[in-house]
Amino acid sequence: MTGEVAIERGPTGTVTERQAIALVVDDESTQLLLSRAALERVGFLVETADDPHAALALADKMHFDVVFMDVDMPDMDGYALCRLMRSRPQMRYVPIVMVTGREDMDSIDRAYAAGATDFIAKPINWALLGHRARYILRSGNLVRDLVASEEKFRLITENISDFISMLDLDGTRIYNSPSFRRLFGGTDLTGTDSFAEIHPEDRESIRQILRETATTGAGNAAKYRLLLQDGSVRYIESEGSVIRDEAGEITKVVVISRDVTERRAQQDKIDGLSRISSMLSGINSALVRIRDRQELFDEACRIAVQFGHFKLAWIGVVDAETGDIRAVASAGEEQDHIATLALSARADAPGGRGMAGRAIRGKQAEVSNDISTDATPTSSMEKLARGFRSMVVLPLMVGGEAIGVFVLYAAQPGVFNAEEMRLLEELASDVSFGLDYMEQERRLHHLAYYDALTGLPNRSLFVERLGRLTDAARPSMVKVAVVILDVRGFHIVNDNLGRHAGDTLLKMVADRLQRGVRAADTVSRIGGDQFGLILTEVNNESHVGQLLQKICGSLDLVYPIADEPIHLAVKGGVAIYPVDGANAEALMTSAEAAMKRAKAALEPYLYYAPDLNAAYANRLLLESKLRRALDQQQFVLYYQPKVDAASGRISGLEALLRWIDPELGVIMPLQFVPLLEDTGMIKDVGAWIFRQAMIDLQKLRASGQIPPRIAVNVSAVQLRQRDFPAYVADAIGGSAAGKNSAGDSGNSGKAIGTSGLEIEVTETVLMDDIEHNVKALQEIRNMGIGVSLDDFGTGYSSLNYVARLPANTLKLDQSFVANLAASPEKLAIVSAVITLGHALGMRIVAEGVETEEQAGLLRRLKCDELQGYLFSRPLPLEQLELLFSKGTMPWDSKASEP
Repeated sequence: MTGEVAIERGPTGTVTERQAIALVVDDESTQLLLSRAALERVGFLVETADDPHAALALADKMHFDVVFMDVDMPDMDGYALCRLMRSRPQMRYVPIVMVTGREDMDSIDRAYAAGATDFIAKPINWALLGHRARYILRSGNLVRDLVASEEKFRLITENISDFISMLDLDGTRIYNSPSFRRLFGGTDLTGTDSFAEIHPEDRESIRQILRETATTGAGNAAKYRLLLQDGSVRYIESEGSVIRDEAGEITKVVVISRDVTERRAQQDKIDGLSRISSMLSGINSALVRIRDRQELFDEACRIAVQFGHFKLAWIGVVDAETGDIRAVASAGEEQDHIATLALSARADAPGGRGMAGRAIRGKQAEVSNDISTDATPTSSMEKLARGFRSMVVLPLMVGGEAIGVFVLYAAQPGVFNAEEMRLLEELASDVSFGLDYMEQERRLHHLAYYDALTGLPNRSLFVERLGRLTDAARPSMVKVAVVILDVRGFHIVNDNLGRHAGDTLLKMVADRLQRGVRAADTVSRIGGDQFGLILTEVNNESHVGQLLQKICGSLDLVYPIADEPIHLAVKGGVAIYPVDGANAEALMTSAEAAMKRAKAALEPYLYYAPDLNAAYANRLLLESKLRRALDQQQFVLYYQPKVDAASGRISGLEALLRWIDPELGVIMPLQFVPLLEDTGMIKDVGAWIFRQAMIDLQKLRASGQIPPRIAVNVSAVQLRQRDFPAYVADAIGGSAAGKNSAGDSGNSGKAIGTSGLEIEVTETVLMDDIEHNVKALQEIRNMGIGVSLDDFGTGYSSLNYVARLPANTLKLDQSFVANLAASPEKLAIVSAVITLGHALGMRIVAEGVETEEQAGLLRRLKCDELQGYLFSRPLPLEQLELLFSKGTMPWDSKASEP
């Protein structure tokens, strides 16, 4: 059977199950629709009525298992409707829940006086409505079962003979009926004291009743306990009457008694279930309005004592590190008992062998219905002395793990029967549900405002806190400093040792930052490798400087990552409130502008200066335009020829990037390439350059021209990638199907391989991570791609490293070519470099050749190729094709031959 189950008992005691039916009464159609959806989602069949009269008509012809009714309705309110429904026999034990926006005690009392089982406050929490309906239905099933059982028992006992005894005026038995003798195992108690079998705690009160009856002659009823020979207790109801002699004097007392032990037990069960049901109702009402964990704990304990009539209730939570169970909330009598407990969830701890530890580890309730029989006498005696006779420990579960316990003590033994335990376990489940819901809310809040890797506040919370601090500081104009720190060198770890190592490094940096600041300061991770600091109560720039020296000093230490000693550099920008910004956003902008300038300076950090704002704004504008340029294909390639020094013919081309801005025209690389590298866009633009260069090379080949080599410059950002060869392969792999800025390449679908491609890498970039770069460039050479060492002589590479480099071309920097004829020193250096390059099997290219004198000297020094304005400026492909089509070049040495 699917859906929520209702239980029915037939006249003969047969039990049947069917899907539960709910009735919803509300004059608002929206409430009816939402209620129907919530109840049907958990398996109820639902009938609805939009006015009280229609609801009564439905109740007369259908059997409902639970009713939800609005209090405020036209014509007849919910209180009157509830009373009318309760007057119908078939609705006597059906749970009726009042839905109300009134939460005053008078309204609640009126609801219960009208016969309501429970109430739900508006606005309704629709996620919890179905959950509450299920437990209300299950509680109703249990109560109806017990009431039906009590009714059946009453009919039986009314037809059983009562116990009849005759006593003299002192209480001595003169006569006992057979039924009474059977109660005592057939023993004839005639002539014995009738008070001997009465429970000692009730004996004196019954003596007094007998004396009053013997004195006044009035019949008196009494309730008491009999203590049988086997130690069992029977509950008795008796009524006495007198026998008089002929003179009218009272001579004897006749007592008619009835054994009501079973009926009392049934009534106790009903009372117990009613108490637990009241607890459930109270706790579920609390779940709707409470959003704080401690408040829920306090309220649950209070409800257990007030509505469940438990002597003591307390909640303990497990310490995740130590396993100790620590009390966090309590209510009731003898609360100082909790301080005597030393409990643990660990089995190997002395305090872990009791009921609380077992409940945590077993994830199920632990019950003691008679504390006097507990295995630990000392603990039992202490509890008994405080009036505790039975107890239960309920585990509280969150995410499948027991995170705490809900402990209840009762003043009577045998309290926790099977039916009560079912409801108590559901109660613990409801509290656990509330805790789980709160934990999910807490996690969502944490994810929204904290960095998942480091646990630090994220940018959103950083800005929010900064805003609160500046608002608080505004009246007194207290200074607050904002620092943006950029971790330099983090990319090397990430690219070479992997993301896991990079994450470990970030957490270590975060930890050192937290230990380096004061308690009142804030540390935040505001970006990938950027951290933010809020330094409060700073006096001046000097004070900020002292704090930053300490912080930067804690970061300027070795970080042991993957058995490698890693050194980091930190660059920072500082902005001070209120001088550098009147609010959080302005301060952040100023600090970021200062940090950008610090990255290009020698100092570890710089303070904000007014001129930085304009520069930072221009940078942001340029970055936006660059992204648009890439999307709208505004980049083009120009090509500068390389000329064979001996023949004067074109022996190669260098691809040079140009940006054709619709407003500004041609923009040179120095104006935007540094920003491409800083933002990482150079990876995408560089991949486009590779593809476009191969497309243009293919176009030259298709036109029948002698295909020269095309060299493409590679930046540090590109080469630094973990798998640079794969990056190049991916870029040129799609070149056959690519498009240049002018449109289709004309060779869609035909791959051209790597023949004719060469990359140029500067000496400085190579030395950034020599081991990684040598390995990567060797793989590039294995792919058939040439490697040229650019700007040679401007870096710091040793001859040992030069010999190891997998380069086939060495380019002399133009600083050596300029004034070559006038500087014997430069002439000697160039001669030595050419000789060295040839000895290593490299071709030598001199760039920046602008005069015939320079070209002549380089030819005599056996330089292989020349490049510069003497031969040609960089040209777009169309002009280059025209140059090729002439067959000879203006500088071609053979062009002047006769």
